[in-house]
Amino acid sequence: MVGTVRKLLAAVVVIVGAQAVGIAGGLAATPPQVTPLPSVTDGLRSPVRLATDSSGNLYVTDSRGGGIVRFTSTGRFDRLIPTAKAPQGVALTATGNLVVSQGDFVALMDQTGKELRRLGSGTGQFKMANGVVLDAAGRIYVTDSLGNCVQVFTATGDYLSRFGTAGFGSGQFNMPTGIAYEKISGQLAVVDSLNGRIQFFDTNGIFQRTLCSFGSGPLKLTLPQGITFEYSAGATPTLLRMYVVDSFQSTVQVIDPAGSGAFLAFIGSYGAGTGLLNAPSDALFDAAGSRLVVANGAGDMVLYGIGAGYLPVDTTPPAITLDPLPVSTLTASLAVGGSVEAGATVTVSVNGGVAKPAVTSGSGWSATVALTPGLNSITVQAVDAAGNIATVGGSVVLTVTNTFFSIGPVPPLLNTTSVTLTGSRAAGVSLAILNGTTGATAAVTYPTSSTWRSVLSGLAEGANLITLSTGGASESLVVTVDTRAPQLVVSTLANGSRSGVRVHNVTIAAVDPHLQGVTVNGKAVTLLNGSASMPLVLANGVTTLTVTATDQAGNSVTDGRSVTFDPAAPELAVVAPSDGSRTRTPVVEVAGTAPAGVTVTVNGVVATVSDTGWSRRVTLAPGLNTIEIGVAASSGATARLKRTVFYDADAPQAVIVSPAEDLATVAESIVISGAVEDGVTLSATVDGAAVPVTLTGSAFSLTVPAGLEGAHAVTVTATDATGASASTTRNLVVDRTPPLLLIAGQTSPPPAVLAGTAGRDATVMVSDRSGTLGLFASSDGAWSINLAGTPHDPATLRITATDAAGNVTARSLSAPVPTGDVNSDGTVTIADVLRVLRIAVGAVAPTADDYAAADVGPLVNGIVRPDGKIDLQDAILILRKSIGVQTW
Repeated sequence: MVGTVRKLLAAVVVIVGAQAVGIAGGLAATPPQVTPLPSVTDGLRSPVRLATDSSGNLYVTDSRGGGIVRFTSTGRFDRLIPTAKAPQGVALTATGNLVVSQGDFVALMDQTGKELRRLGSGTGQFKMANGVVLDAAGRIYVTDSLGNCVQVFTATGDYLSRFGTAGFGSGQFNMPTGIAYEKISGQLAVVDSLNGRIQFFDTNGIFQRTLCSFGSGPLKLTLPQGITFEYSAGATPTLLRMYVVDSFQSTVQVIDPAGSGAFLAFIGSYGAGTGLLNAPSDALFDAAGSRLVVANGAGDMVLYGIGAGYLPVDTTPPAITLDPLPVSTLTASLAVGGSVEAGATVTVSVNGGVAKPAVTSGSGWSATVALTPGLNSITVQAVDAAGNIATVGGSVVLTVTNTFFSIGPVPPLLNTTSVTLTGSRAAGVSLAILNGTTGATAAVTYPTSSTWRSVLSGLAEGANLITLSTGGASESLVVTVDTRAPQLVVSTLANGSRSGVRVHNVTIAAVDPHLQGVTVNGKAVTLLNGSASMPLVLANGVTTLTVTATDQAGNSVTDGRSVTFDPAAPELAVVAPSDGSRTRTPVVEVAGTAPAGVTVTVNGVVATVSDTGWSRRVTLAPGLNTIEIGVAASSGATARLKRTVFYDADAPQAVIVSPAEDLATVAESIVISGAVEDGVTLSATVDGAAVPVTLTGSAFSLTVPAGLEGAHAVTVTATDATGASASTTRNLVVDRTPPLLLIAGQTSPPPAVLAGTAGRDATVMVSDRSGTLGLFASSDGAWSINLAGTPHDPATLRITATDAAGNVTARSLSAPVPTGDVNSDGTVTIADVLRVLRIAVGAVAPTADDYAAADVGPLVNGIVRPDGKIDLQDAILILRKSIGVQTW
């Protein structure tokens, strides 16, 4: 149909060749190939000026229509954007906002018509604001028709300058109206209406040249109103043509703007009909659609295709039919269909419900709809590629008899997007199933005359309202889908870290609407307000931390870390902030100490170092923040620590200052102290049991009795007058058991190689009176040192094992050889044998004294060689000694 219109109307356009004006060197452009297109009238009353956006949408100011009319690229009416006063000129910013002139002011507006601000001083800035344009930098230029000038503003609307005065000379105006930005030269083209010319200026308002003069005919203008430019396509566009609207002559003059200008053609002439004009006021070259768009005084928008590849105008709704519907049916599911224009999409809705897409094939469409008892109104809507809409409809009555059915058990929570529904039914009952959340339906099968089954796919995340109906009865249920794993944050040392500090903190935050629980290395932990804090005591070698959060739907997420304990790691201490601190300020100063000559980083950024002190400011994000502090020595050795800081601008603050981090201790009691802001109520618990806390001004303290060995959580909670609360936790690991330490194969004098076994949580130091000879932290507990060639004093050699809490076990080479006298009664008897047997089979845990007396075997040439374990070999040797058949 579009092609036929082109053929019938092609003769309407008047194109006059460019023979009237000669330019030395020949013409730089040719007359355009012009095809008249259907005019657009929908929604227009009095169009004035035009603009377009990057998507090809057209914007038309309508002085009598109450605002700006927006059209799609195909010419279909989209919306009316209201303005405070009758609009005149319009331009679009890079962000899609509108700049609209409205008499004595120009407003910056969003696409809904909301006024964001007015340019300059607002109302009264102009005598008569008219044309509007933006340059490549976003600056705004507005012609003031009665002020005979152009005013210049920043992209945000602040006044910069103006240029032009009233007159007839170069750079002067007699009612400037239209304005355009020529992007190749970077110049402004201003329509000087009553002087019948186009004047060009640079963006600083400096006059450059004039094209055309007052009059009629080629390169003559009687009452010009609008101007637009056409460019070549491609990565490097060139200027092809300039189009000038002459309102008095009711035509558009096409000009080659190069040099002094050359006439190319006239487009349109006075009249009514396709391609004819009546007092046009503006023109726009639509590069995306290769069309010239003209605002026509007859109340329409006249379009011309330029060249062969233009976008046609399409405002005709697509053709669609609905096949006849039955007056009534006994089935709750009904197949509908009809014909539709090729390329259109079709949706079907029942009784105003959610529209579901239909299946289209060629010129036909089909769908299956679920009916409810009684009258059902069916609406079918077709939308073509241009966005035009056509609607047809009909109705059908669903009649039902026996409606009994039931629904079998349904899981309350799923981690998949499909569910199988089953149940029973009365003979002959058919079901329709609708997901009211997504609008999807599901097919129902009937395995037997009394049962039904359906697989409902495409469930939405969250709650899905499922309705089952028979035509005479209906029942609904909610199926909740949760396919997302919990959000898990683990604040501790990064994976692969090394540290010379035994005790570290692990802070966990887990969020999920259906959270089941959190485990750490397989052990469940209790969350308080979505978070938990616990100590991490590093054993020798690599310590593995695995944190897993699981929800009730079975989704899980795991965070795994491996941290290596290195007793020779560079020293590093953090003075502030305390671990687990809460603050209302978004910036925290991280500070501490480190040996001279090392490099300290905070969150990967090198800290400021002064002597042995270092510091670095860190900007916090709302919520939990992990601050990682690293130290690197010139030898390449590294170590890391971390601080967890909570930033909440509204929560009350309570900070545990001492101890500043989780620790292991041998103490019988520990004093916890800190600071709290004024006006809050403070409470404290140890392992969940309330304990008294002393508050003096803004300082607080409490004494924690360190009872049984193991980890204990001390939590301090501050609550303000509004009921808001915040907690901070310090973990204490109580350990009063000295670590295991054994020396294998003692001889006198001492051998060059010393070896033995120690606990995996202990650091072994070999020393003499001159100092440390060796430091060991073996992952299997074994240690050894070769003193050959190393100056040392055999008489004062001493081996000590120290654990995280500071417990110490010391041995010297004069320590007695294990005798088997486990109970230390001076005689090896069957009682000692029984004790060793209970240890060997795991009935009781061995002590350091047990190892010192019972770790006998193996015997090598009658000499004791302790192997760091108490087993059946030791029990047999001690048994033989107790009955007098073995000695050592």
